[in-house]
Amino acid sequence: MDNGSITYFDITACGFYRLKHKSNELDYKFGDLIGVLDDLESWLADKSFEQTLAWNKEEQPLRTRVYSRGLARDENTKDAVIVLYREVGNGNGIHGIKVDSKVSGDSKGTVKAGREHGDDKIIWGEPCYYWLIPELNKIASIRFPHSFADTYLFGQYFIQHVNNNSKLGVRTKSKRTVETIPGRAFDIYNTRFQIQEGKSEINCVFKFILEETKLKAAEENFEKLRHKITHTMIKDTTIVHQQDTRQPLLKLTSNFLGSLVGESKRDELIGQPPVLKQPRKIEVKIDGAPSSEELRNLFSMRDKESDWDVGFLMADRDNPIWLSSYVARTKLPLHDSDGSEHYSASFLLDEINKVREDLISEVKSAENASVQESEVTPSKKLAEG
Repeated sequence: MDNGSITYFDITACGFYRLKHKSNELDYKFGDLIGVLDDLESWLADKSFEQTLAWNKEEQPLRTRVYSRGLARDENTKDAVIVLYREVGNGNGIHGIKVDSKVSGDSKGTVKAGREHGDDKIIWGEPCYYWLIPELNKIASIRFPHSFADTYLFGQYFIQHVNNNSKLGVRTKSKRTVETIPGRAFDIYNTRFQIQEGKSEINCVFKFILEETKLKAAEENFEKLRHKITHTMIKDTTIVHQQDTRQPLLKLTSNFLGSLVGESKRDELIGQPPVLKQPRKIEVKIDGAPSSEELRNLFSMRDKESDWDVGFLMADRDNPIWLSSYVARTKLPLHDSDGSEHYSASFLLDEINKVREDLISEVKSAENASVQESEVTPSKKLAEG
């Protein structure tokens, strides 16, 4: 059995907005999520995997490359599931996709590093699974042990598609070169969409903004309970680096054999290379409670998917309360899977539909959850499978 952890995000902006000097001032003009999905689905049709990069890699060489493995949609609920692939490294210990693979809602086949055949060109990467829920105006990332979650990259994929490939408006692209340090410059591309409003033509930009769905009452109740907070705690995961003390020839041989015959065979022949990077969990305890402004900032900082978290020790409670306990999350159980393979968009959409009513009900209930002053306990995890 495999279990997917679902984290929900509110879509706070999706469409074309009037271009303004203050980018946070939203002046909506047209466009919606369904329209973008229609356009994206049409663009993906008949493309090979390599062709689904939503931007020109020569124009933006430093941007992390993200491809689409497939999009599946439900005519009744209007839901969609899209599988994206974040390109990573050269394939050591991960899966890859043949560049000429077909793109569809049923696509799932991969090639494991060290098992390449012939002249196949492989793009190595990690899958990212996303469930789009127009009914709730939300998207949800679904993370399995074998997958990755980066909602910022997901939002950028949507934005880059609209800016570069869509048929949703009349666009004008511009480029300017910025020199960060003497002798080093990079190009910035901007896309504007022109619409007619009365007798005037105005410039618009496409925006797609997501915010992690929080249990809305939690922040207000933490503010009421600030007088009980005795300590603020911060935990995170950092990376510890170690030096590779092997001889240069052994390093070169190890890397070469790993890519040629695979890591397992390499380890049999010359032994495992040393672990040069190791995660280490850290926890910091600070006396006192945050101010009201600091508390608001801490909640907003929880928008990113990471191991970073903040907790509070209360005068009448032994264990800390962590902010991550107050983010709307559910579980997607896959009873007939052991998690060894990647999933297609169609398969995940079918699995979601089996429990959709429960998932929707639970996330709605979670948004209304609150922290009671008389009993400050973390909310129950939802839909544990």
